Amino acid sequence: MGSSGHKPEKRKITEPEMFSALKSICKISILNKISFGFLIKFFKQDKDFYCLMTNEHIITQDMIKKREKITFYYDDDKTLKEIYLNSNERYIKYFTDMNLDVIVIEILSKDNIDKNYFLMPVIDYISEYNKLINKEIVLLQNLFYYNAKIKSINQYEFSFIDNIKSNTSGIPIFLNDNMKVIGICKNDNYEKNDENYADFIGPIFNFFKNFEQCKTVKIAETVEKTEHERHNLSVSSESTDLISEALFNENNLEMDENDNDENGNGSFVNGKLEGKGKYIWENGNYYIGPFKNGKKNGKGIIYYKNGNIMYEGDFVNDKREGNGKFIWKTGQYYIGQWKNNRKHGKGADYNKKGNLVYEGDYVNGKLDGNGKLMLKNGQYYIGQFKNGKRNGKGIIYYKNGNIKCTTNFE
Repeated sequence: MGSSGHKPEKRKITEPEMFSALKSICKISILNKISFGFLIKFFKQDKDFYCLMTNEHIITQDMIKKREKITFYYDDDKTLKEIYLNSNERYIKYFTDMNLDVIVIEILSKDNIDKNYFLMPVIDYISEYNKLINKEIVLLQNLFYYNAKIKSINQYEFSFIDNIKSNTSGIPIFLNDNMKVIGICKNDNYEKNDENYADFIGPIFNFFKNFEQCKTVKIAETVEKTEHERHNLSVSSESTDLISEALFNENNLEMDENDNDENGNGSFVNGKLEGKGKYIWENGNYYIGPFKNGKKNGKGIIYYKNGNIMYEGDFVNDKREGNGKFIWKTGQYYIGQWKNNRKHGKGADYNKKGNLVYEGDYVNGKLDGNGKLMLKNGQYYIGQFKNGKRNGKGIIYYKNGNIKCTTNFE
């Protein structure tokens, strides 16, 4: 052990809470390899979410695809359970997008595991990681526990010193003062100053606290499905109505521009309007602004017959072209660039309350390029669009800015 390290104390377990926590640690057997994990519960919405947690390098994505069988023992090897990694049946989630070496596997009621075996995480340290340096922690393994100290912290990862000369991957790490889970071991580097590494599980607690769909069948985060199928299972119902709202009907711009009537007034040159003037359509809508060669050119305003503004912005040869704002009778509006009477370039659509619906690129009146689309409950999608539909890579976020899932539409 390195001379600068904290030498942990090893004692026979006698305390009831230690023994209770030890019962939740599992020996996992998969493909004839023995590793560790533990049973833990997270609070999800208004109920608890029960799961088996271990390292991603212990149960890999390839194992999920092949639906391998896991055999795990808990309660000091007295109880054996066998489950299959069928992500159509039970929720399975990796956290590699957070750089966490963690996999969570849902435990179903039919697995018949007593809820008293599931550990509780620490949930009140998320924003104060640095205060945990030199904090006393406890590692449990077999019939012994080991005291150690947190040595260093790097985002969600922390290191510690121990003298356990055996595999610690997948075992839980507890805070010494309350015996609740703070992290999960992920490797063994005891040949290098006896320093090991672990991941905090606070970010995972936050994920499940905000995740509405982790108890449904055929849930989004299945490995064997394509990214497109996975995404449709989780968010298509959230976004369909808002996409149609964002695509405000380009064929219903409420403009009856019949330039053959004679309801224009202003200056004329060779029988055509020139300079600033007013033009009135038969339906009562009217335009006030500059004309050139008989056509709207420059910055002008079109009004509804009741005097409310319909469009204010640039015109080129009677077409909305340049920058402008269009307001529908419903109160929805668009602010951005135009070309040939259609939204084209950078712009943003808003609902009648003034809340953003879509912001990004348009081509010929359709979402095309990169953009941000608001979903229900404040969640939002940032990614690629093509021909009015999501197409390409994107990320869906919770309203607090945390990532919900990554997607790849086609």
